[in-house]
Amino acid sequence: MTTAMRSRGRDGRTQSAVSAGGVVYRTGPRGIEIVLCARAREGLWALPKGTPQPGESLERTALREVREETGLRVELESLVGSIRYRFTGSDGTRYDKRVEQHLMVPTGGSIEQHVISSGKQRV
Repeated sequence: MTTAMRSRGRDGRTQSAVSAGGVVYRTGPRGIEIVLCARAREGLWALPKGTPQPGESLERTALREVREETGLRVELESLVGSIRYRFTGSDGTRYDKRVEQHLMVPTGGSIEQHVISSGKQRV
């Protein structure tokens, strides 16, 4: 889901982008635990998130992406909020990105049964 904006990259292009994901939590024996995904290629840990499919709401995107990236089935509790940041892609295109995050609780599934794909891992 991208639309052109006024800022310029190396070739004059800037795209807006949106993603959705979740802060999945539970109360464990030592307090609150959250799920993070390791992004090996980028060398970082992040909350699960991803891009909406055509016609998909951001809430549905968040649920699907958390399931795909963690192996967990979750339920939405509330909207946490959104963050916005900018970055430049390898082709010089500049992106203005907004990520909507939802507070979620696990209702099933298992991170142990999750198949790691596309360089994404989970904890």
